[in-house]
Amino acid sequence: MQDGGEEPVHPPEGWYPDNTGQQRYWDGAQWTEHVAPTAPLVAGGQNSTAIATGMHVASIFFGFIPPLIGYLAFPDDQLVREHSRNALNFQLTVLIGYVVSILLIVVLIGFFTAFAIGFASLVLHILGAIAASKGERYEFPLTLNLIKGDAAAFS
Repeated sequence: MQDGGEEPVHPPEGWYPDNTGQQRYWDGAQWTEHVAPTAPLVAGGQNSTAIATGMHVASIFFGFIPPLIGYLAFPDDQLVREHSRNALNFQLTVLIGYVVSILLIVVLIGFFTAFAIGFASLVLHILGAIAASKGERYEFPLTLNLIKGDAAAFS
C-alpha cells in the first residue's frame, strides 16, 4: 500500500521491452527471468518492411520497375530481396499475360483476360504488401519462377 491507502496499479502480464532492449516477461507483479529470443525476423527491421511494402504498392502503378530496383539496390537485405524477386517474377508473368491478352483482342476475349490480369495483380500486390509489412514471406500464385532465388535464405 502507498501513502494514500491505494495499491499500485501494474500493467497486465505479458512481454514488454526492458532497459536492455530485450523482450522480458512481466508476470503482473514483477519481471521474470524469461527473455524472448532475440533472432531478428528480417535483416533490416522496420526499414526493410517499409521498403518491401512500398515496393509492392509502387508495383501496382509502375509494374516491374519497383521490384527490379528493390532487387538490385538491396542485395544484402533478405526481406526486400525475397519480396522483390517474387514481385519481379509476378510482374514478368503479368507482362506475358498482357501480351497474350493483346493477341486475344482479335477474338474479343483479350479484353476480359486483360481486365482479369489487372484485377488479380492489384489484389495480389495488396496481399504482398500486407505480408511485407508484417515481415512475412509471400509467394504469388500462378507465377513463373524466371528469377531464381534461395528460398531457404529467408526463414
